[in-house]
Amino acid sequence: MFFIKKEDERINALKNFEVGEVWGIGRQFSKLLNRYGVKTAYDFTRLPTEWVQRQMSVVGVRTQKELLGIPCIDLEHIAPSKQSICTSRSFGEMQTELAYLKEAIASFAHSCAHKLRKQNSCAQLVMVFIHTNFFRNDLPQYSMSRTITLPVASNSSIEIVHHALLALESIYKPGYRYKKAGVVLSGISSTEFIQTALFDEIDRNKHKQVMTAMDNLNARYGRNVVRIAAQGSGRKWKLRQERLSPCYTTRWDDLININV
Repeated sequence: MFFIKKEDERINALKNFEVGEVWGIGRQFSKLLNRYGVKTAYDFTRLPTEWVQRQMSVVGVRTQKELLGIPCIDLEHIAPSKQSICTSRSFGEMQTELAYLKEAIASFAHSCAHKLRKQNSCAQLVMVFIHTNFFRNDLPQYSMSRTITLPVASNSSIEIVHHALLALESIYKPGYRYKKAGVVLSGISSTEFIQTALFDEIDRNKHKQVMTAMDNLNARYGRNVVRIAAQGSGRKWKLRQERLSPCYTTRWDDLININV
């Protein structure tokens, strides 16, 4: 980390910084700038603003102003809530059975609902999608999705999993080998601004208590120690994890061996 306190320090830093290394410029713009003799970040700050806007749009102008010490992007101390949440995976082996797809979709829906609760939000729309392996020309292909609108925006895993499974059942077709599935939640709003329904039959206070207890137990004893029954336990739909990082500190088999 380097703190620039004086104007001459800023200028020296810019003169020793290649323009292609500036965040927001990249390879293509750096080629353009090099053709015009712009080699360093300092050279870039000396360009006319009108030229930068014409060649690099307003993004280039903002980058130039930032290098000149004029802030254009507000610093976010708290990350904004997500407006859509997706959990999707490719299966280690292609799946044909609806039962295994249900377990996967239930797990994805629960994961999305948990993310909602972490940011104190609720979702109104639940979308489920499934598709086969498009790279297997020797197999029949199928892709479909369905979106269900909840009667009341919710972050309850119980409710979201229920509707996600209804969506899956409506789009599933036998005879295909499915490679990927996922759940997307949208229509997200704060838990403080939820429009209730007059004939809502769900005990939402009870759901909230159950979800709070589940999240606390999983946070204390490990992820998915307590789960929705529809998630199953066999995980025969296991994911592709050939690039999964080893669990050096939580799994004996992943401890590093050092040969001396």
